[in-house]
Amino acid sequence: MNETTETQTASPAVLPARIYWFITGLSVYWVLFLWGFWERHVFALGINASLFLLGLFALAHYSLGKDSFANKCAWYWIAPLLVVSVSYSLFENPFIKLCNLLFIPVTVGFLTLLVRIKDQEQVFASYVRLLLASLAAAFEIFVQTIPSIASYNKFLAAHFVGGRLSLRPEARSVLKGLVMLSFLAFFIVIPLLGSADNTFGKIFTNLYQQIANALEHLFELEHFWRLLMLFAVSAFCISFLSAWTKDIKAFWEIKPTQRDQISAAVLIFGVLVLYLIFIFLQFDKFWEGTLPVVFNETEAYVKSGFWQLVVLTGVNLLLAFSYFHQSDSVLKFLLACFVIASLLLLGSAAHRMYLYVTHYGLSYEKFYASYTVLYCAVLFAIILISFTRPTANITKLAVLLLLWMYSLVTVLPVEYMVSRANLALSYKLESRMGVGDLKILSIDALPFVKAHRRELAAPKPSALPWQSIDSWISSQEKLLQEKSWYEYSISAIYSAH
Repeated sequence: MNETTETQTASPAVLPARIYWFITGLSVYWVLFLWGFWERHVFALGINASLFLLGLFALAHYSLGKDSFANKCAWYWIAPLLVVSVSYSLFENPFIKLCNLLFIPVTVGFLTLLVRIKDQEQVFASYVRLLLASLAAAFEIFVQTIPSIASYNKFLAAHFVGGRLSLRPEARSVLKGLVMLSFLAFFIVIPLLGSADNTFGKIFTNLYQQIANALEHLFELEHFWRLLMLFAVSAFCISFLSAWTKDIKAFWEIKPTQRDQISAAVLIFGVLVLYLIFIFLQFDKFWEGTLPVVFNETEAYVKSGFWQLVVLTGVNLLLAFSYFHQSDSVLKFLLACFVIASLLLLGSAAHRMYLYVTHYGLSYEKFYASYTVLYCAVLFAIILISFTRPTANITKLAVLLLLWMYSLVTVLPVEYMVSRANLALSYKLESRMGVGDLKILSIDALPFVKAHRRELAAPKPSALPWQSIDSWISSQEKLLQEKSWYEYSISAIYSAH
């Protein structure tokens, strides 16, 4: 019997004034230094994005005190998110930056669950429910942004206006004096003095023009959207802090039920037999070092076959998670054999990808696909080892492994690795790659490409040379010049020099 998640509905938290000031500063920072995101998307994210994310997490830590995730979560849950935040300031890799836009909210939602729930082991009762609950928690933060606007408006009203939109007496007196001074100076005193002295008149004629230009620039549409975004980011920060302070009255509760051992054994055994037949038929291909000559046949064998095996790996993991805690010794033995067979299937997928890379070079897709296979292989190995420890929580281990492996890949010099590997592979006789495929890479690859320009553009034994290399270098240098100084990463700084 399962219970759904039930949260306590509460209005956004009322925070100390210093926290509102910090939030306002963080919002001003976003509007000033991250505004290029709307025009150039992830290419405008660099050191500026790292500082904003780290500032947001520092805000949560120091403002919430004992309710902070740093006090309620172990460091190994928080560190991956901090590593991903820092990765923006290291490399320009647009693919991983795009993936981060999904990873960061989901991970924040996951940490929100850990903070809210006293018995954190309940979170790991089900892998699927954990993912759905993390998405729901992340979505809740964005939804709560709207009512959080009221909290921010109260802060503004309390510090800039009194009561009901009426200015404080001191502020009203200063404003009244400024209005009177402006009217008297600009419409009476300055014109009269300017008529009495031409030099004085010329000075203030230029001043009038500058003020007119400033007012015209002030009321441009972009400034309106920046001001609106400042309110939106402030409200989001308040919602972000409020999410950690809410309590959950009841979390999902999965009562331990004994599954049908016979049906489970039949299911696992049947699938295992099918896998063994497939492995037997594929055994000879493990020793093959070549691919079909026709590219369409290669694509069908490698790409389609690879992803089909990866999907099967996901199904295998689901079955392993479902029946891991069964007490029947026969079923455990079948499940252990099933996990070993799954590893062999994964080996077949890895072999296909290895042949594809050695013949056609490395790319974003192939690198991250291979990394996914590595994650699945390590996870299967952990499950296999965990059979000796029946109390092990494999869902918890799977999530922890996912967070750390993803965070580590964000700080790897992927584009340098891809460039270097493709240059080395292009000299192989069996190579069918086009070195010009490196044009999909970003600024991170620019220093390596410039250093090996002649090699990459020169004819190879079988690989096609990169004929448009000069054009690619020029386009990347142009993109580099378009970046503002605060949008640079360390890689971009290195590329610029």
